[in-house]
Amino acid sequence: MENPETDIVEVVKGLVQNQSAEKQAQIVKDYFAPVVSFRDFYTIVTGPREVLSLYQFWAGMNVELWPEVHDVLYNKGDNTMVVRLTQHYRPWFHFYSGCQVEILAVLELANFEEVGPDGVRKEVKRIAVQRNYYLADPYVRSIPVLGSLLEGELIKGITGLAIGAAARGVKAAANLGRRAVHAAAPVSLQMGPERTGLGELN
Repeated sequence: MENPETDIVEVVKGLVQNQSAEKQAQIVKDYFAPVVSFRDFYTIVTGPREVLSLYQFWAGMNVELWPEVHDVLYNKGDNTMVVRLTQHYRPWFHFYSGCQVEILAVLELANFEEVGPDGVRKEVKRIAVQRNYYLADPYVRSIPVLGSLLEGELIKGITGLAIGAAARGVKAAANLGRRAVHAAAPVSLQMGPERTGLGELN
């Protein structure tokens, strides 16, 4: 990001949506640091690949998904940013109504030097740490054992790994199915290049 305060809005809109997995992958590649961590109430993941899997898993769980960014606060001195947004979503099992949750995303940025198309070196900001905060359900937190488990670091890490593995498994199965169809198609059909429609990091 060359202009973090304005660029972050497009980053959020590109990530929190379920219209294009390729766009999600491109945003993670362009705007996240090679060493990145993500954490919220439920999960902890590290690495761009795991972060992408998390976003794509969430996108696949919803029929509708889009963000509404309210405020952006950027502290240039310590390279941090706070984004307040409302995430609108409708899971597959919600047939008639959608849901929404307000999120406070706290981002730690890192400086990187890149060479632009004109050959000029420039400094850009990439997301190194993302922490999402939102009000946890007080009833869930009050359940004996379960409430404390959900707040524990270990269970969040396990949940993050499980979600990442599930998302990659779905993509692998879809790719395998498309390859099988492609291989079984008659030569006379002259099928074009295979397109998975599933964004991945190169």
